[in-house]
Amino acid sequence: MIINLWSTPRTGSVWYSMHLSDTLNLTRVTELFNHRHYDLYYTMDDTGVAHSFNHYKEEINCFHKEFYLDDGILKSKPIFGPRLRSANEEEKYRLELLMSTKDTNRLLLHNHIDPITPEIKEYLLGAGENIFIYRKNKMSQLASYAIAYVTGSFFQFKNNNRNICVDSIPESAVIDLIRRIKIWENANKESGTVIAYEDIDFYDKEGFLCKQVKDYTKFLTPDALQHLRDIHDRYFV
Repeated sequence: MIINLWSTPRTGSVWYSMHLSDTLNLTRVTELFNHRHYDLYYTMDDTGVAHSFNHYKEEINCFHKEFYLDDGILKSKPIFGPRLRSANEEEKYRLELLMSTKDTNRLLLHNHIDPITPEIKEYLLGAGENIFIYRKNKMSQLASYAIAYVTGSFFQFKNNNRNICVDSIPESAVIDLIRRIKIWENANKESGTVIAYEDIDFYDKEGFLCKQVKDYTKFLTPDALQHLRDIHDRYFV
């Protein structure tokens, strides 16, 4: 059994994938085929939680995820050492693993809709149930992404009163997100269920927020906010 959870960044898909894996007893596999992750290294914090800080080379105490089969069950483990496969070799290896899993292996594959290769995307769309998540409020999505991009807090602020004020937003980063949103909008979603971020009943578990920060304006200076609105209006109005 495979469920594919498709989204663009900042749609709450991480939280929703955790909820699905818990309630449906699914093995959750994140970004299995995302080319941006094939050369990414992670760091481990003091609590044993893995975080990505965009390490694109091996550094001290950094690791990468190695996927493997354990009696037909897809699993991963940290490897504290250099990667031995190219991006294309890694994708081929992971696809072979997925196609070799047991039919009884209940999997939730959580991927952003881009930059998965078209061949992999078509295979996954036909391999199981598909759920597509999006945000109705694009300004809120862009602001959440911009704040996370600038601060590096992609896992969201656990304290809404955190003293952060973003005064400059890289326009290229925002436009890249818009590009991915447009890809999502143009994707064929007839084979699945479409869910709006605003309609998901998020829950509070182990310190995760029920919703991503609602009042994004207090994290942006007036100039940064206006700049973001100008970009938004250019593409969505």
